[in-house]
Amino acid sequence: MKKTRMAGILIGIFLGFSCAVVQAEQLNFRFINPRFGGSPLNYAWLLESASIQNDNEVDLLDEFEDNLNRSILNTLASQIVRSAFGDFGDELQPGNYSIGKYNINVSTGSNIQVDIVDQTNGSSTSVSVPYY
Repeated sequence: MKKTRMAGILIGIFLGFSCAVVQAEQLNFRFINPRFGGSPLNYAWLLESASIQNDNEVDLLDEFEDNLNRSILNTLASQIVRSAFGDFGDELQPGNYSIGKYNINVSTGSNIQVDIVDQTNGSSTSVSVPYY
């Protein structure tokens, strides 16, 4: 008797949960792009996003020139440091160098004097490195 009573209670609980009201909404998917049936009001936003991405493109020749200029300037800086601090020694050759938009004058004496002139706006920088 106890078993049938317990089974009845369990069946009652199961039926109570299975008859509960379930609510759901239909899922709706909408395209954003107007070309695929999305809202035509999104056209200006999509065009602006695409034009911002296109502005970030870099000309490969300009990038190559910048990399070459950086490499030459790094080599020159390494030679100045080696000459000043007595590393393995390629001797620094004094003279005028024109690299990209910069004109660089290197002179040696009691110290290493480097004068850098930006040819586009005329600004200049002088660096004096003493020998050690």
